[in-house]
Amino acid sequence: MAARVSVCIPVRNDAAFVGAAIASALAQRDVELQVLVSDNASSDASWARIGEHPACIAYRQPQALLMAAHWNWFRGRAEGDWLLFLCSDDVLHPQALARCLALAAAAPRPPAAVFFESDDLVGDEVRRKTAFYAQAALIPAPAQHRVFIIGNNYPLSMALLRREALDAVGWFDEGYAFCTDWQLWLKLSALDADGLIGYLPDKLGLYRQHGGNETGRCVRERIALDEVIRMKQSFLERLGADRSAVAARAARQVGRLALRYAQALAASGDAAGAAFYREHYAAYIAQAGAPSPDLPAQPPYPLPAGARVVTLDEVGCDV
Repeated sequence: MAARVSVCIPVRNDAAFVGAAIASALAQRDVELQVLVSDNASSDASWARIGEHPACIAYRQPQALLMAAHWNWFRGRAEGDWLLFLCSDDVLHPQALARCLALAAAAPRPPAAVFFESDDLVGDEVRRKTAFYAQAALIPAPAQHRVFIIGNNYPLSMALLRREALDAVGWFDEGYAFCTDWQLWLKLSALDADGLIGYLPDKLGLYRQHGGNETGRCVRERIALDEVIRMKQSFLERLGADRSAVAARAARQVGRLALRYAQALAASGDAAGAAFYREHYAAYIAQAGAPSPDLPAQPPYPLPAGARVVTLDEVGCDV
C-alpha cells in the first residue's frame, strides 16, 4: 500500500500568500495526499482565500493559538504516514513529496525525516541558494544530529516527517517561540542511535522572506538568539567525547546568526537592535576561536561520516 502524506498548512493573517501555498500542496504528483488547512483566527481575508480551494480540508480556530500549539493541533487530524508542515507563505515543487518518498523507499529502514533544499523568495525575486550537501544521501542520525547542533539550514516547510517518529518525540515543544522546528530536528535526529535522516539537494520549495513572518518578529523582539543559545546548550550537554569540537562550531554559527540579524535590523533602521546583535556576534566569534582548516567556509559541505550517497536512479523520479 502506498504511503499517504498529510500536508498541514497553519495560517495566520496570510491572505496575500496562502492561496499559492495551498495550490502548491494540491498540485503534488504521484502521491496519496491529504491537505489540511487551519486558519488561526485570522483578522484578514485568509479564510476567504482558503475557501477558494475546496479540495483541501479547512478548519477555522475560534481563537488564536500560539505558533507551536497551532502546529500541534494537527496531531489529531492528520492521517498520513508522513507529514509536511507547509508555512502559508511558502510553496512546494510539484514533485517534492514524491521525491522525498522515493528517497525514503531507498533506505534499509524508514528515516525519521527527509530534508530538501529550497531557494529564497523575496518579493517576486528568487534568490538562489547553494545546497548544504552536494549529493542525495541517507545519513546516520547521530552524525546529522551533531550538524543540527551546529546550525540549521532547513525551514519548517522543507522537511517530510515520518509520523511514527514525530509521535515518538512528542511533536513540537511549545516552550519555544522561534526555533521550534529546529528543536524538533534535533529531537528527531537524537531519537535512535541506528536511525537515518534523508537528504535531497534538489530545490523542491521556495521559502518566502518578508518582514511580517514569525522569524522577523522574533528577531525584532530579541527573542531569537536567546532561544537558539538555550536550545543548543541543552543538546550539547548530552554529547560525549566530541562535545568541545561541536561546541566551538556551534558558537561560531551563533555569531554568524547574530551578525545576520544585526545587518537586517540596521537595514530597517533599528540601530539599538543592530547594536544588541553585534555585541553577541563579537562575543560568540571570540568564544569559537579559529575555524577548522579542514572544513570549507561555505557550502556544499562534506557529508557526515557513514552517509550513503543515493543515486538519482535509486530515487527514480525527475525534478
